[in-house]
Amino acid sequence: MQRPMPDAPAVTRATCPGANSPMICCTAISPEDTRGRYAHRRSEAVLRQMILMPNQVNLFHHKSTQKPLIRLASAIYTVVFLILKSKFGMNNYQQKRRLPSLNALRAFEVAARHLSFKAAAEELNVSQSAVSHQVKALEDTLGIALFSRKTRAVELTRKGKLYYPILRNAFDTLAEGTAMILEEKSVAVLTVQVYSTFTIRWLLPRLARFQDTHESVQVRLHTAQKDVSFEQNDVDTAIMIGHATTTVLHHDHLFDCQLSPVCSPAYLEKNGPIDAPDDLAGHPILQVYPSAEDWQAWLEANHVEQVNPDAGQQFESYDVALTSAAQGMGIALGQQPYIARELESGSLVELFPDRRVDNPQRWYLVYRSEKREQPKLALFREWLLAEIAADETLLPAA
Repeated sequence: MQRPMPDAPAVTRATCPGANSPMICCTAISPEDTRGRYAHRRSEAVLRQMILMPNQVNLFHHKSTQKPLIRLASAIYTVVFLILKSKFGMNNYQQKRRLPSLNALRAFEVAARHLSFKAAAEELNVSQSAVSHQVKALEDTLGIALFSRKTRAVELTRKGKLYYPILRNAFDTLAEGTAMILEEKSVAVLTVQVYSTFTIRWLLPRLARFQDTHESVQVRLHTAQKDVSFEQNDVDTAIMIGHATTTVLHHDHLFDCQLSPVCSPAYLEKNGPIDAPDDLAGHPILQVYPSAEDWQAWLEANHVEQVNPDAGQQFESYDVALTSAAQGMGIALGQQPYIARELESGSLVELFPDRRVDNPQRWYLVYRSEKREQPKLALFREWLLAEIAADETLLPAA
């Protein structure tokens, strides 16, 4: 025997206060109203009324004035939810939102960033086997291999390389959102990786001006001699010299620079004269080994063949090499903005001002392309470009 279909929600005629025409009023659907085999039909009846007579349907009882927006949202959600359930089935609807374990996703993201289960375990403060089990559980859930496991190392598979940046960006967004709501004044932390020499000789003397005018952004400097790896380092942006060779990262061209040998006046007086590039032969050359190609570029451009820049002292940074040159230890290669202070004070002299060579590498502000419109990064970029434009010792970006 067919059970009769329950009546649709009661619809009454009432005059809206302040209006001359009657409107249809129906009470918002309560949880009790949504139970039963034909609940979705009652909901569809309400929805049909909303579609056919949008200006006459009121989802609230005409005597109720409490929290109308909440009741409206609840009513619409109930209607849409029940229609989805009746049309597609609850299991399919839920399956579209199903996600793997958050712990497993986090374990994979950290392991992929370090390419090491051991390093991931140290960051997550768990055992290495726990990380391995979580990653294996994620692979079993997805039905694909994310890592290629070798004897002493792991590598991302093709699917793993596709999945990693998605999770990295998701966790970055979660971390930034969490930090934003926890900070009482919504102070945003911007982590910037910079070479130590650029930090000491150019950025630090100016950075206070940024902090004074942008109290909502806290700059956290991370100094390193090697170029940043955005896949493995937790930084927002980097000031670096090189070539813009990838579309994954965005490069804002900051300025160009020129290379020129320098030494102390005392060294030149004692060991001179040094009138031509070939005269450098026999003098101690101070080399910055992370930037060894700089000396080579200058020597080749000036057709000098009898000088081996790697035969002398080796230094990790331009700051140490230039300081050593100022103390009379030999001849270093200078470039702006590193030597502006010493040239002005006279502690260093430029040997061949008319033989400067353009550095084939250029200075950039680099960051992941998806972070380009991030407010804290946009503020720092705008300030940095203004400071560079105001520095007359720098060659403007072409």
